[in-house]
Amino acid sequence: GGIYLPSGNANLNHVTISGNTTSTGNQGPGIRLQALGIVTFTNSIVANNDCSSLGSIVTEGYNLEDGTTCVFTDTMDIQSTPAGLDMLRDNGGATLTFALLPGSAAIDVIPSGTNNCGAMYSSDQRLEPRPVDYDLDTNNNCDIGAFELQGDETFAQTGSGTFGATMLQIAYNSGDAGTITVTKHNQPPGGLPAGADEMPTQWNISP
Repeated sequence: GGIYLPSGNANLNHVTISGNTTSTGNQGPGIRLQALGIVTFTNSIVANNDCSSLGSIVTEGYNLEDGTTCVFTDTMDIQSTPAGLDMLRDNGGATLTFALLPGSAAIDVIPSGTNNCGAMYSSDQRLEPRPVDYDLDTNNNCDIGAFELQGDETFAQTGSGTFGATMLQIAYNSGDAGTITVTKHNQPPGGLPAGADEMPTQWNISP
């Protein structure tokens, strides 16, 4: 599991809890509370794991869960919605983070000034600035979770061994400057000669 609280209080603000497993390798509790444990969630994500609680879960709003086990009841909470997280990796900063992928329901949700967005919480886990108006709608809102998606974030995708028709979709903000370059590598696995009908084994995309 991710967090075990036998007793006492824990306040989780702009936290991302994801991908925790049990000792048997199965999906496990992101947070487990015993009867005397109390946890307060604010501006946080619980995804790809769940809440297991004999204690009390309190919500102060703007939390996102891909299920309903945490019972987030505030009107500004989001439940049963995919978080849109990348895998745990080095996205800068001192620790590994789960990046928000473009299109995530956690992006630009918390109004500036609400739940200390931009005040007490003016940077994300990587110490990147928070909030950032990623969707360019002129509303300077914070993202839910530990990660604040910046306007210059890049994402790489690599695949191999797949052949046939393919479609590459690139989403971008129309106000962004810069160039997107797609490099096509047609050499198939095993060093065989490249053929016209072979799907590229690797795409490199950089802004």
